[in-house]
Amino acid sequence: MGNIFSGNRGRTRLETDEVPSLSISRYRLVEDDTIVVKGERIALDRNPRYLGGGERYFLCPSCGRRRRRLFRVEGRYACSRCHRLQYPSQRQRGADTALRRFLAIKARLGAAPGLLSPIPPKPRYRHHASQRRLTLQLLDAALDACRAYALRNKSLDVLLARTQPTPGER
Repeated sequence: MGNIFSGNRGRTRLETDEVPSLSISRYRLVEDDTIVVKGERIALDRNPRYLGGGERYFLCPSCGRRRRRLFRVEGRYACSRCHRLQYPSQRQRGADTALRRFLAIKARLGAAPGLLSPIPPKPRYRHHASQRRLTLQLLDAALDACRAYALRNKSLDVLLARTQPTPGER
């Protein structure tokens, strides 16, 4: 794995939230083996469960694999792998991931959105040990985010130092 300056910087792949999609949860009551969506026939599969019932899946029209979600790109439905789609989190760097983790834990603690919003007191329904664990996770995530941003800034400082001309060079 490289640093923040390596890799493909151009956007060559679409992301899953940029294209329309079908979710199998909307078709739970369908009894037929296929459905027709916008003129395209999509096969359904069912996986029986041990104690009865079953779980339904789409069969990807391109590769035939079971999928819970199909995406429509250029007029045809297929899975994210066949369309070569990326999830938004796959494009995030370490500092952004650490910050997202920090904000998610803070939301679980019941704090208002934002970096500087205060942490509310423990709700009545939450156990003391759970509150303590979440608080420690929040502190850990905050340290990780600070370290990641410090490393990012240090890398940028190094890059800028390389590109700046020295005083006797002009």
